[in-house]
Amino acid sequence: MPIQVLLQKRELKFNISPRLYFKILRIYASYLYKLACLSFSNRAKILTKTKAYKIKISNIACFSLNSLSGKLIDSILIMKKLGLLKGTIFAFAICLFTINAQAQDLRQAHDTKRFARPVNTGANHTLLILDTSWGETKPEIGDEIAAYDTKGNMVASVVYVGHHTGLALWGDDEYTEEKEGLSKGEKFNLQWWKKSTNEMISLKASGFERGDDIYNKDGLTVIADLKTDQTLEQNMELFQNVPNPVLDFTEISFYLPKAGKVRLSLHNNLGQEILVLANTKYQDGSHKIEMNTKKVEPGVYFYNLVSGKEKITKQMTIVK
Repeated sequence: MPIQVLLQKRELKFNISPRLYFKILRIYASYLYKLACLSFSNRAKILTKTKAYKIKISNIACFSLNSLSGKLIDSILIMKKLGLLKGTIFAFAICLFTINAQAQDLRQAHDTKRFARPVNTGANHTLLILDTSWGETKPEIGDEIAAYDTKGNMVASVVYVGHHTGLALWGDDEYTEEKEGLSKGEKFNLQWWKKSTNEMISLKASGFERGDDIYNKDGLTVIADLKTDQTLEQNMELFQNVPNPVLDFTEISFYLPKAGKVRLSLHNNLGQEILVLANTKYQDGSHKIEMNTKKVEPGVYFYNLVSGKEKITKQMTIVK
């Protein structure tokens, strides 16, 4: 599988072979080994002047070499002090291990069970929750955190994997009629799902190291202090289909607080039923249904989720 390398400052992208990828890592490891032999002040001067490179291993695993440098150099220094590091080949092994470990964390962080995948609208605001911000109410590994807009649309979701938590808060796609994300200047709120007890807790950020709880395209928020607010009742929930707009296939997710019969159907803008996607009994919990739109004409459609007396409607756009 080719690996994508991004030269960030010049905004260039190109693919390389795995063999060249490992060669680059070897060179990088040699560079880190030499840095580790310098004093702290000299290392800091060099790192602040170095260009920012990124290596993209998959659609979700993208690493800045400079952002890894500090952590990797710390590991190399420890190995040197213990007398276990005698050459750049060991530094290369540390680089490879760290990058692979971060890739595994990213895959786990995106494998949510309670919340659906958010819609990638192409515009986002980066949110970082420092692990120290939780205080005594720290989540357990496997718990999930999600962000919502003021209308109850989920705009980000992630699994807690035991350290700092990063979320991409997706903004609204101005080219579709439905609201899929945050609008400029809109406030976002956070929810924490406890896996072990199936509880939903609202969170309140009471301290920021950078930014605030307002969405801005390409913005950055770093939360330094986070408090639990209240326990929320978990009602039936219908998520925005992913991807949207839809070319051939899309996925619709929903959550049921209790078992019951569910009817999920697609309607055109005249209210006519086009497809019945589900009409059966489901257990409580989260569910996903795949939809093939190859035989559906392009346009704006509505999908309805009905269970008992509850009904939720969302909108999707189909393109060809």
